[in-house]
Amino acid sequence: MLLIAEFLSQLFLTVFDRRIEQKRRRTGASSLPNAVSGVAVRTLAFAVVGTFTTSSRATVTIVVCAFLVSLGEMATLKSWKDGLDDDEVRHAVQETAQLARDTFHGSD
Repeated sequence: MLLIAEFLSQLFLTVFDRRIEQKRRRTGASSLPNAVSGVAVRTLAFAVVGTFTTSSRATVTIVVCAFLVSLGEMATLKSWKDGLDDDEVRHAVQETAQLARDTFHGSD
């Protein structure tokens, strides 16, 4: 049951994030409302799937744990902060490629 809840929440969030990325034309969909919605969706998914268990105490425990883990993940990853835009990503990739060429082929 827990795997189903996590799968459903990640599937929904991936589709949602992809739509925001396409709308904003950025490689990341970072914003505070988006980060909070991620916590809410995961908690809701665990609550819905948890209702199919026989113990209401187990459901409450699972939902509270899912909520706390989601909050911890959001705080640790700082998922509300914007990442690099497309041009910055392209520039970073070019710099990394040049550094790799210099490292492995020498600067002859």
